[in-house]
Amino acid sequence: MRTVLIVSYRYPPQLYIGSLRVGKFVKYLPEFGWKPIVLTVNPEKDNIFFLPDEIKIGKVIRTKDFDLKHKLKVTKFNLNKLSFIVERRINIKMLKLYAVKFLLRAVNDFLCFPDPKIGWYWIVKKNAKILKSYNIDILFTSSPPPTVHLIGNYLKKKLDVPWLADFRDLWTQNHISRRIYPLWKIEQKLEKQVLRSCDTMITVSKPLAEQLENFHEKPVAVLTNGFDEDDYKYKPMKNVDKKFRIVYTGNIYRHKRDPSLLFQAVKALLNEGFLHKGEIKIDFYGRETSWARQICYKMNMEEIVCFHGMVSYKESVHKQMEADLLLLLEWVDKKAEGVYTGKIFEYLGAKRPILAIGPKGGVIDELLKETGAGILVSNIDEIKKILKTWITTFRQEGILPYGANYEAIRSKYSRRTKAKELACIFDNLIKSKKMKNISSN
Repeated sequence: MRTVLIVSYRYPPQLYIGSLRVGKFVKYLPEFGWKPIVLTVNPEKDNIFFLPDEIKIGKVIRTKDFDLKHKLKVTKFNLNKLSFIVERRINIKMLKLYAVKFLLRAVNDFLCFPDPKIGWYWIVKKNAKILKSYNIDILFTSSPPPTVHLIGNYLKKKLDVPWLADFRDLWTQNHISRRIYPLWKIEQKLEKQVLRSCDTMITVSKPLAEQLENFHEKPVAVLTNGFDEDDYKYKPMKNVDKKFRIVYTGNIYRHKRDPSLLFQAVKALLNEGFLHKGEIKIDFYGRETSWARQICYKMNMEEIVCFHGMVSYKESVHKQMEADLLLLLEWVDKKAEGVYTGKIFEYLGAKRPILAIGPKGGVIDELLKETGAGILVSNIDEIKKILKTWITTFRQEGILPYGANYEAIRSKYSRRTKAKELACIFDNLIKSKKMKNISSN
């Protein structure tokens, strides 16, 4: 069995989608001839929700964490709070709030370069000698944060092994988080310099792969996320109250992942008399959002919509399986069309119909059409139309049937399948290295 060193800041028990991706690779890679050695940070002590570490063969090496944002206490909340204080105390009409925020953001961008986890690079560099004793065959780094690729660049030289860089999100090409202009250009140069020594790259969708290929001028493979069948062995509870249950698991963001269109569509169906408050329920499981509660209050929908707050990963999966309909909110930004939310693959595992709301033509739209697991809509009229169809079916049959081919979905998008694909990439890198050695001799 060959050995792969996996460098990832996100890893169980941290409750992040990145932790799931890496953790499931670690779980299944030994089935395909690869023993994982994981290099990560110590887990957060104050987090009550966590993911299980499912490593069967291999080892997890944990180091101290060094989060610069926490050390400096430069969080988004503190920036907003500080800018508010500055604006009030200075009391200059020409000084706008956005100008203060821009200045504070510039300080934040400069100090946390290329990201707040940069301190981890120096911790790993200081203790890198111990890694040589594990006879590493392949180096695998998974970002974000980009610091892991700086570590990869350093370890590639120290270990002299092929290096595969995984981009769960893009680095400088990311549509969401970009630095102020001068630093962004510097960071672009840093990314190219760091990734020049990597042997191959992978990412989670074809559009993102194309962006990486254009930027780095080297081939990039696609390895999507997936779902683990072992997580979905729960037998869902029966729908006792006979309500049509719409479930969303994850975080929501105003004007980005925003449920307002759904609320407006449901409100319209209530006003038209098609729907009654006692026959529908919309449940949200994720971080509390006061703005969404205010919308529900203004629309008089408190009886229908319920915000349950954070739950464990296990419970979120159970709630998905108990739903009649799963709600997926895609980023409104057209630049996000190439981004899969990891939630879509969890929903595929739950085997319940999916209602996605967002721009059409992106990868989520394509995936739903490919699998037949749901539909993507982009306006209130479309939401009303599909809800009428599905609720009518639910009234007649007492259940909303799942019409997708689960076996086809499982064979293509299970975590085991994805680990097999990754192992094949590792095998090909080893073969390429052997061929180079033969030709050089």
